[in-house]
Amino acid sequence: MPLAQEGLIFGRYRRDDLGLPPRPHPLFKRVKQGLVLILLLVLLLGVGWFAGVAEARRHSRELESLSQRLLVAPPASRREILLRGRAALAADPGNPAAVVGLAEACLGVSSQAPRQRGYFANIARLLEGMPAGVASGSLLSFRRYILLAAVEEELGRHVAALAALSRAGHVMEGIPEGSVRRTLQLLLVNQQAYTLAVAPVGAGGDPGRALELARALLSSRDPLPDGSYASDSPAFVDTLAAAWFAAGYYPQARNTETLALGLANSDELAIYLEHYDTYHNPSRLPADSRFVAYLARPGRE
Repeated sequence: MPLAQEGLIFGRYRRDDLGLPPRPHPLFKRVKQGLVLILLLVLLLGVGWFAGVAEARRHSRELESLSQRLLVAPPASRREILLRGRAALAADPGNPAAVVGLAEACLGVSSQAPRQRGYFANIARLLEGMPAGVASGSLLSFRRYILLAAVEEELGRHVAALAALSRAGHVMEGIPEGSVRRTLQLLLVNQQAYTLAVAPVGAGGDPGRALELARALLSSRDPLPDGSYASDSPAFVDTLAAAWFAAGYYPQARNTETLALGLANSDELAIYLEHYDTYHNPSRLPADSRFVAYLARPGRE
C-alpha cells in the first residue's frame, strides 16, 4: 500500500506525530470545491434577482407617472414619452401597475388627438390582456375597470362599459371606508351617469337615471383628489349637460355646457366646445353620433 494512504511521511513518521493535520480525502476536497461553486452561483443569481426586482419597480414608477407627465408635456414630446413607456412595459410585461399606468397615459393623450377607434381598441386590449389575478390590489383593480369603461364608451360599446363600471363598483367594496372611497364613489357615479346619458336606450341608456345621478353629484360636498368639489369640475358639469341633452332639455344642456367651458383649462376646451356645438345645433349631429338616439325624443324647449 502506498505510504500516502497509510498517512506516513518520510517513511517513518505519521502526520499526527509531527503535529500536521490529517490529509483530507480527495473526494472531500472535490465536494468542498463544488459547494463553493454552488454558493457563488446562488449569490450571483440572488444579485441578479434583486437587480431585476429593482428595475421592475423603476419601470412601474416610471409608467405610473406617465399620465401626470403627459398632461404637462408639450405636444411634440408626448409621443416620445409614450414610446418610452411602451419600451418600459415591454421590459416588465407582467406588472399590473405598469399596464394601468400606461393605459392612463394613453387615455390622457387621447383627449388631445383625433378620436380613432383603433387607438382606443389598443388601450382596451392592453387592459384586457392583463394576466388573470395580477390586479390584486383593490385600488389598482378599480383603476383598471374605470379605464376599461372609459375606453369601451369611446368605442361605442355601452353595454361593455356599464359592465366594467359594475365590476369597479364590486371592487370598491373592498376599499375601507374613508375619504379615498368617497372620492372613488364620485368618480364611479360620474362615469355611470355619463354612460347612461350617451348610450341608446336599447343598449343600457337611461336618461332619467343619468339626470338624477348627475344632479346629485353636483350637490355633493365630498372633495375630489385636488380638494375641489364636483360642482367645480368641468368633467362633472359636462356630465350633467349630457344628461340634460339626453333627456331632451336642450336649453339646460347648452347653459350647463357653457358653465363647463368656463371651468375648463385650455387643454380641455376642444372637447367641451364640441359638446356645446352639439347641444346648440342638435340637427347637425352625424348619423353615428352617440346622441343620435335621442333626436326623435320630444324636446322640452
